Amino acid sequence: MKFFRAQRGAALVITLIMLGMVTAMAVVFLSISRRERASVAVITDQAGAQLMAETATAQALSKVVSRMVTAQNPLAYEFSVSTNYINRAGYAPGNLSATNVGYVYPNGLPLSQNDLLMNLAKLQHLPRPPVFVDTNALGWRPKNFTKIDDFRFFLDVNRNRAYEPTGRQVVTNFQGRPVVGPDGLFKTDYFVGDPEWIGQLDNPAATHSPTNRFIGRYAYMVLPTGRFDQPLHWPLRLHGFADRPFAGHQLHSQPSARADEA
Repeated sequence: MKFFRAQRGAALVITLIMLGMVTAMAVVFLSISRRERASVAVITDQAGAQLMAETATAQALSKVVSRMVTAQNPLAYEFSVSTNYINRAGYAPGNLSATNVGYVYPNGLPLSQNDLLMNLAKLQHLPRPPVFVDTNALGWRPKNFTKIDDFRFFLDVNRNRAYEPTGRQVVTNFQGRPVVGPDGLFKTDYFVGDPEWIGQLDNPAATHSPTNRFIGRYAYMVLPTGRFDQPLHWPLRLHGFADRPFAGHQLHSQPSARADEA
């Protein structure tokens, strides 16, 4: 009888040891699987950011080449940045045209919910994806803090926390006041502002929709350091910036494309 009880006790101990080993192996397997999944996610985001940066470089090259071909001049390129296809005068309510895209009305007020949905359904050509970020710009939050999301549609290269558009604008002096010309009118000139983020759709041939989402965005800046008015051995540099905010964080890549001159 005592021998039988000893056998049962030994079997119980062996069973508990086996259960412990299986549990330890299961925990190790789960931890390895979680680590591998995180590594795959990081590699996927890095590959997507690299592809967006290459897309930015190709877009900048096509822009430079198109100017050269149109002007029949190999030096017809200058400093430029990426820009969105958007109605600079503001979104016109009730206008269903594909060119009527924007996030504010002509008076500067943001779009209503219905107009915003209509605008998102038109985004296709050099679109401006709706990326809003809750920032800590204040550094602190009072008790009655109202959350205001920051619309990150441009790359603030000079870090002045202000959007500087590209296009013809009124010339101002160092005090920020418009400069009046001899004819009594405000002087205007073409200015190059901050690079604007261009969204990349899953299917670029179709407009933005719930089944055709943005998979990334990119921006670029063309620095014409190879003009004849500067040393000939300096190359044309094209800097591409890629962003993957839709994966929960941002990845930036800056490859350079060189176009050596004869």
